Amino acid sequence: MLSRDAIRETFDLLDYPNVRWAAIRRDGKLDGGYAVSAAELASFAEAYRGWNLYVQPNPSTRLGGVRVTADDVTEWRWFVVDLDPDFPGTIGPENPARTEVVHAMQGYFGTDVEPLVMFSGRGYQLWYRVNGYALRPGLIFAATALPRDADEALVVAELPMVRAIAAASRYWLSRLASRMRPEWGVEIDTSVSDLPRLARCPGTMNQKTGNLAVVLHESHGALDGKNFLRWVPTREYVGASKTGGPSVGEGAPWQAADAFLTLRASAFLARGEGEPGRHAGMAATARSLAEAGLGYEAVVEALYHGGAKCFPPLEDPAFIERTAREALARVNRESDLTR
Repeated sequence: MLSRDAIRETFDLLDYPNVRWAAIRRDGKLDGGYAVSAAELASFAEAYRGWNLYVQPNPSTRLGGVRVTADDVTEWRWFVVDLDPDFPGTIGPENPARTEVVHAMQGYFGTDVEPLVMFSGRGYQLWYRVNGYALRPGLIFAATALPRDADEALVVAELPMVRAIAAASRYWLSRLASRMRPEWGVEIDTSVSDLPRLARCPGTMNQKTGNLAVVLHESHGALDGKNFLRWVPTREYVGASKTGGPSVGEGAPWQAADAFLTLRASAFLARGEGEPGRHAGMAATARSLAEAGLGYEAVVEALYHGGAKCFPPLEDPAFIERTAREALARVNRESDLTR
């Protein structure tokens, strides 16, 4: 089952020449290309019936091949939030997670902007328009670190724009993920933050559930891109972790690691965990903090913060400090767990 009308409307919504698409079969086989018209995109969807079909919201110059890099993207137009169930099945229409994200974004940005809301056949995708940013090769963004107190001087660093957008997207996705309550059974994927990310094409079938992806609410207004980017980590905070991924610097406060943490770690720091599970939750959070590149003092401070939110509170100094040492030792591949 397909809705050719919805697929054609998606092409018109994206409004750029040569709309990129990708088809992924359930066994993982990937194919892709571009469509030069709404009718052609609908034809590709028909040809790949039985596959999951995705489109690339942000335009790019690449025509050949299946994969697109951030350097191929010519304009930043969309920020997409994935709301997926953390259980087999679908998210029901009464689930409050979608409303929570919309209200949170309006509060963060002081605006009444509303996203395009799509039922993906399993969860929801929220597409937020962003005031268009043309992306030229080598374009630099001046990232400003907000002061922690009125007397602290602002720190300014220059970052490639494509990296700045990805960093800010990770930050906002992590902020939203920390607001999800366990009883909602919803998780936000914070790992998909790059400019050439894909989004499910409305009007096509979700092969996991057999449900049609449908647009429930049109987008109204656009986010201010400069406002969105104000939380970009400065160069002093962004480096390479022991595990090879992006990270904060060792001297950074634990709050700077938010965009690099796992969903569980972000949730633990935001609202703690109950019994049973709070000790394991603290250990998992310590590991994530260590992998983000934080030093011992920052990890301990973060664990005290999250532990105080547990129920009952988890505030045993010996346990917290030992948990921090062990996590840092494992991540740094050290054998000495004493300090």
